[in-house]
Amino acid sequence: ERVARALAAADAKIEVRVRQLVQPAIDDWMFDRISAEALERRKAEARTQATAEYPQRSELGQAFDDYTTKVEVRDTAFVAYSEAEDKVDVAETAVYAALAPYESRGEADRDRGGSPLHTLVNHGCCHLPREVPKSATW
Repeated sequence: ERVARALAAADAKIEVRVRQLVQPAIDDWMFDRISAEALERRKAEARTQATAEYPQRSELGQAFDDYTTKVEVRDTAFVAYSEAEDKVDVAETAVYAALAPYESRGEADRDRGGSPLHTLVNHGCCHLPREVPKSATW
């Protein structure tokens, strides 16, 4: 919201400046001193000049675009991480199922809480959130 307000304010200043810069060309066109094509060219030149006079607008726009891109990359990575975690959970279940015939019932229950596999899978070296961030925009 802050960015939108700032961009709107900058755009309004640019529009005022464009009007100031193009007014002489409009007057020339009205009195047939220049052609419609020349007026269009001067309008484009006025917009370019006015935009160049307010570099903060371009800087803010670029910074916000970069931020938005980074948030999208992060959120995409988070979704990929969450999907990978789900696959790890399925694989862990398969490992326990494959172990079951080799372990007595008491051993399997004991190991579920403290086996090296359980410790690695559920308490590994990295702990990332399991919920989608509130800023996710997909």
